[in-house]
Amino acid sequence: MMGFEMAYIPVGQYYIASAQQVIAEEHRGKLTEKSEKNDFYVQATIGETAAATVEDRKEHLIVRFPFDSYIPYEKAKLKEDLRQYRGMNVSVTGYASPEGPKSYNKRLSKKRAEKVAKIAEKLGVNVSSINAVGEIQCGGKKQHPKCRKVEVVPLAEGENP
Repeated sequence: MMGFEMAYIPVGQYYIASAQQVIAEEHRGKLTEKSEKNDFYVQATIGETAAATVEDRKEHLIVRFPFDSYIPYEKAKLKEDLRQYRGMNVSVTGYASPEGPKSYNKRLSKKRAEKVAKIAEKLGVNVSSINAVGEIQCGGKKQHPKCRKVEVVPLAEGENP
């Protein structure tokens, strides 16, 4: 599977990326195939490769949210998924879809990140940084739900968020 830009494993409302995968959500939907070697579904674009090599990527979690809400889908599943980061340092970054005023979306993305960070900290995860990006562009209206997310990224020893 050389030269692919992104891949994901669908797990309920979450997408989990590993060292063998790269997430580039804004490009989803261009090509889908199943990798027989790793038995997961791969969505990829052919051509230019991602900025970082696949080997440089670490496992991270994407948490999805309903429209205009900072309460994640499937909170029990989120807690289960966050337990894998217990004792690790992570960076938490919130995003919002482009509907509504930019200032509101910035606040909403911050509340989403803070909510996930609070849950993570209660589970023994060391949250090194909480970031709010605000709204991001995801394509047409059908793609907007993919923008309503928080990314939890584990940090290597001594790595700054």
